[in-house]
Amino acid sequence: MPRLAIKTLPKLRTFCYCFLLWLNYNYILVIVSVFYSNDGIVSFGTASPTQVPEEMPLLDDDYEHDHESDNIKLLDNIKGRLLMYTDIFNKGMWKTTFLLWILWIGCGWIYYGVVLLTTSIFHGTNHCFTELQNTSNESNCEELSNGTYIKIFWTSVAELPGLVVTIIIIEILGRKKTMALESFGTMAGFLLLFVCSTSEVTTLFLFLTRAFATGVFQTVYVYTPEVYPTSIRASALGLHTTASRIGALLTPFNAQVVFHSSDIAAVSFYAGSCLLLVISSLLLPIETKGKSMKDGPSVR
Repeated sequence: MPRLAIKTLPKLRTFCYCFLLWLNYNYILVIVSVFYSNDGIVSFGTASPTQVPEEMPLLDDDYEHDHESDNIKLLDNIKGRLLMYTDIFNKGMWKTTFLLWILWIGCGWIYYGVVLLTTSIFHGTNHCFTELQNTSNESNCEELSNGTYIKIFWTSVAELPGLVVTIIIIEILGRKKTMALESFGTMAGFLLLFVCSTSEVTTLFLFLTRAFATGVFQTVYVYTPEVYPTSIRASALGLHTTASRIGALLTPFNAQVVFHSSDIAAVSFYAGSCLLLVISSLLLPIETKGKSMKDGPSVR
């Protein structure tokens, strides 16, 4: 365990740097927008292409600025961009944001869970797979047979049909119903793992589970930018994508640690999470199917 903690230190450093990346990006945008606004050339987001001259002046050492005035405008612009993030939680969007957080965290938890669970099952720790018990070498590392690698490969191929099915039904059922249906399918796949059967049949169950889990993840990825207005779309998507990493961070404990203690408990946690995703999908207040993407400050 101490070695594992030490190995996470580089990631911790990267995590700290991430807080600066978006601020630097906005800082550059603000500087550029302040320069062109002060010069009376173009104010980003308001000018039409016909208002922009063919040749735009470049900053050089001889360009004179009122530094005090520029700094004030720069701070005002930065404050405005920071306040923009509060629109994600305004009265018109707080329920959608809360439910999407559940969906994104659940998607990370379930998708990466089924990936890790596949290896745990074929390691032979499940009482249904005594014929797949693996041999151990001198360093006590469990070895997988060639047949086991092939089964794991087939469960990975499930992502392709999962995407194809999602593309077909998402425009027929809509985003909300597609997420609910595929979450229910994922739950059914996990529940089927309770049935003791041959390894080939279990591979089929894992194939279906991963296909549905992939579909849910992609559908919520489509829904999120559609439901938020243009002014906060990118920020909202980034925020929710970060939330999915929370589920991805937690799921190895369930798929690797809890599963070795109680496979029934581990699979039950995943099935229960899928049921929560079904409910959250149906409770979303906005269906974006057939609707244009909003440009206003909020979506009612």
